[in-house]
Amino acid sequence: MDQFFAEALGIDVEFFNPFDSIGVAPSVDQEALASDGAFLAPTAGLALHMTGGARFTINLLPPSIVAARAERAKIPVVAAAAALFVAALALLFVGIGRQSEVVETTCGQVEAKVGVLKGFETKLKAAERDVESAKASADGVKDLLVRRFMVAAKLDALRSALGQGMWIEKYEAGRVTIRGWKDDLEKVVVAQAAQNGGKRQTASEIVAAKLKANMAVDPDSVRISDMTSLGKDAALEQFTVEVKFK
Repeated sequence: MDQFFAEALGIDVEFFNPFDSIGVAPSVDQEALASDGAFLAPTAGLALHMTGGARFTINLLPPSIVAARAERAKIPVVAAAAALFVAALALLFVGIGRQSEVVETTCGQVEAKVGVLKGFETKLKAAERDVESAKASADGVKDLLVRRFMVAAKLDALRSALGQGMWIEKYEAGRVTIRGWKDDLEKVVVAQAAQNGGKRQTASEIVAAKLKANMAVDPDSVRISDMTSLGKDAALEQFTVEVKFK
């Protein structure tokens, strides 16, 4: 083979013996190593390469094979990455499932509380209706009491204006009919004149003056009308007072 390459290339060719530069143990047959060293070159090169003693390496493989081997070398990494990705997805799905269970449990608890609150709301609305009904009844009673109080206050104001021997014969909106015995009315007139320095006023004028002085009465509304004598020998006198309360 060395002669063939020497003639074909036109250069000196010799078998490479790596052991010319590599020391060996004394027990190794030197003659055999000199004749067979070239056959051990690949083994020596691999040993140098594995121990890091090789100065340079030459890859005689075609680029396509090198690329194919590189792609095949990537397969375990890609497979590991895919496995990790699948595991991550599985963990994600497990986490989502657990979160879904938590959410469902929480939703159930919330729905239960909502149901309780709705029950309270129904009771509250019923109680509010009862309160409104009671309030309406109370307002009705209040209005009735106010009306009765106002009627009593009006009657009290009217009675306080009457003199001895007078009474209310009839009372309707804004009109009060008052009667009195003639002789009693004369006594009232005489007594009032004594208090006013002899100035005489009729019984109706005395009543009208007292009504105007009452705080519950509108003084501008007081007016005397329909003065009449009644009974045998005109023993009774009757007059009507128009009056408005504040």
